Order: sequence, then structure tokens, then C-alpha cells
Amino acid sequence: SEQEILELEEKVGETGWGESAPRQARAFWPSARRLIGLLAPHRMALTAVLALVAVCVMLAVWAPKVLGQAMDVIFSGVISRQLPAGLSQEQVIEGLRAQGQDTFADMASAMDLTPGQGVDFTRLGWLIVAVIGMYAGSSVFMWLQGRILNDLVMNWDETKYNFLKRQSSNHTGRWVTIREGDAPLVGSLH
Repeated sequence: SEQEILELEEKVGETGWGESAPRQARAFWPSARRLIGLLAPHRMALTAVLALVAVCVMLAVWAPKVLGQAMDVIFSGVISRQLPAGLSQEQVIEGLRAQGQDTFADMASAMDLTPGQGVDFTRLGWLIVAVIGMYAGSSVFMWLQGRILNDLVMNWDETKYNFLKRQSSNHTGRWVTIREGDAPLVGSLH
């Protein structure tokens, strides 16, 4: 019964950490439809937030890949500097295989080498600028979505008090509706 479940939750929650016995929602879909209905007036702002988050995540995921390319430019430059100048990459690889250095030849064939040259600082600079731009752009998009959400979420004293709740005084993991006017307000959903 409902009373037994509440008693069980109170026993579990006596640790003071707000733990309660997990249970399945009785009517998930009606609650989900109600939540979607409550969010419907903010559809455009929430769509913008989702788009901004997607761009933010895409930039934050793509930036390390570009940073890896910058590391490849440095590594290739260091290796290229140690190879004899005036030869092509193919000639160097053939020479390495002729000397029995097949592992190094395989590695060199997968790299973009210019024997005798060092690090291509022009390309390296552009890659680093691109990485900085991606991280900066990601931060701006994250800030923008936070700003939009901040405008949507109101302080409890600025709401119309449609759905007021407070934390239960005898169970820290439960929120209860406010029935009396003297109950301390913790939060509300507008």
C-alpha cells in the first residue's frame, strides 16, 4: 500500500542523506506530457539552447583533433630535420628499408616529411590559432546557452506561484506541496 511505501522510504531516508527507496513512476507519460506542455511556451529558447550546446560540444570535441595535427607538425618537423636534405620522402623511405629499418620506414611513410627541413611554424601557428578559436568559440556558445537559460529560470519570488513546492521537514529527499502560507519557500516552477 502507499502507506507502507512511505514508511519504507522514511526508514531508508533516516541516514540524513535524502536517500529513498527507488520505485517506478505510476503515470510517467501523463507527467511527461504535462512537462512538455509547461515547456511549450519556451520552445524557441530551448531549441536555441540545444543548438548552442550541440555547437559547443562539437567544437570542444573537434579541437583536440586539430591539436593532435599540431603535434604531428612538430613531430614531423623534428624527424624531418634529422633526415638528409636534398632527398625526397620516398628516397629516404627506400634508404631506410635498404638499411633494414622497416619499422622506422613504415612510420616515416605515414608522416608528412620534408627531409632536412625543421618544423613548419607557419602551419603550426595556424593550427594553434584554430584550436584557440575553437575553445574560445565553445566557451562563448556555452555562455550564450547559460544566459538564455538564466533568462528562462526565475527566482522563486518573481514567479506567479503556479507550482510551489518545499522540501519535506521529515525527509530531505522528498518535496511536498505548500498548503500553509507560513512554510519556507525553497523553489518553484513557473
